[in-house]
Amino acid sequence: MSIENIVVPDLGDDSEVEVIELLISVGQSVAKDESMLVLESDKAAMEIPAPMSGVVKSIAVNLGDQVSTGSAILTLEIEDSEASDDNVESADPASDEAKAEAPSVAEPIQEKAVQAAAEEPAQQVSETISVPDLGSDDEVEIIEIHVAQGDSLQIEDTLITVESDKAAMELPTPKAGTVETLLVAVGDKIKTGSPIISLLTTQAAAQSTPDSTPKQSVNTDSHVPAVATTEVNKAPAVAQPQAAVEDNVSASGEVYAGPAVRKLARELGVQLDLVK
Repeated sequence: MSIENIVVPDLGDDSEVEVIELLISVGQSVAKDESMLVLESDKAAMEIPAPMSGVVKSIAVNLGDQVSTGSAILTLEIEDSEASDDNVESADPASDEAKAEAPSVAEPIQEKAVQAAAEEPAQQVSETISVPDLGSDDEVEIIEIHVAQGDSLQIEDTLITVESDKAAMELPTPKAGTVETLLVAVGDKIKTGSPIISLLTTQAAAQSTPDSTPKQSVNTDSHVPAVATTEVNKAPAVAQPQAAVEDNVSASGEVYAGPAVRKLARELGVQLDLVK
């Protein structure tokens, strides 16, 4: 006869679990794979089977105890032949198959880990989105910003509106992603290659590089105010006087002003048709 110490098997990622039920008592004979106690983690309840048959000599745990992998559960008095048989089985490759068929404590935890890995989002990278080729090295002024930190963008969503001496234009994003940081402010002077935002993109999104040519939003004719379409829609209080000016211009043709003058008039709220 020999005494074997029985411990908690591998629990996987769970550090501590609670003993919620004892299924054996001192002096009781247990058979191999017979349940000895029930443990409960945050994820599942599980029964711990006896790794060998024998007689319970002592129990090292109580209800409500917190145990972890390797914690002592009880001692078993076993026949020497039983111990030698177990050693032979552990050396036999067929024993691995038997263990796989036996109830596994770690199975619920492993399933959770596999599910979590499957649900893990694709890796994101930070990319700087810059001003595309404007056709010259001249600086343009940022007159409106259409995005904010944390916004989710699709390809071709408008980032900013800029204005030169000739026209106003919207600059779109060439990639989809989430705005990480704004690198410009209204009133800044920028040119081709200047950084606009840093964008968090997935690997798949990072491979997509569609055309990012600025979208012209106005007629460049010197008689038509250089006002972006989005500016009229988003700021009706400013755009309404300007709309009235445009009507007067088209009706009388007496107001002549360049983009810079018209921009100043918008900022000051001046109707150009009333200025002599």
